[in-house]
Amino acid sequence: AASSSNATEEMQTDNLCDMVLPIFGTSVFYTFERETVLPILPIFVQSFTSSPSAIGVAVAAYSAGRVIGGLPSGAFNGHCGSKLTLMLSCCLEGVAALMLMGADSVSVLALARFISGVSMSCFNIARGTFVAQKASDEIRGKTTATLGGIRRMCAFAAPIVGGYMAEFVGHRSVFAFQLVLVGLTALWALVFVPMSAGANARP
Repeated sequence: AASSSNATEEMQTDNLCDMVLPIFGTSVFYTFERETVLPILPIFVQSFTSSPSAIGVAVAAYSAGRVIGGLPSGAFNGHCGSKLTLMLSCCLEGVAALMLMGADSVSVLALARFISGVSMSCFNIARGTFVAQKASDEIRGKTTATLGGIRRMCAFAAPIVGGYMAEFVGHRSVFAFQLVLVGLTALWALVFVPMSAGANARP
């Protein structure tokens, strides 16, 4: 019984380790870059307009992107698999960061945030699918808890980094930093996330 228990624990540990590079590492980079820009966005919008309603629309565009992007993200993931969906997420986030770096109006900023919301939708669906496929039932709770811990740590540290960069280097430097982290996320996913067929892919 003891050896059986030890074997089960070793299998769970190995399975959890299989999550570290592909999905935990990817989540650290992606979540950190996303949280870095949050504290400066309302201030950045005010450089284009003083209208509270316009600021609200620009900030809300991110959530609109997440909602509208859910169905196409799921369809893409179903046909192409988690790895390609993660790569698509990084491409969209990179486009959004570039747009923010060159933004000269509220409409451009709102569009960039909308695209970022679609990116987040792609990322969440791809990550959830990967965990569902790769994590055994025994470690799925630990995997979810670890991802939650990554989210909370990034939510604590990243806004501080973004705030200091905005104050001492400039607002647009934060978006440049975001672009670098997006590139690292894409590279990490390219190297460590295994290719997999989507659930709806044709044989």
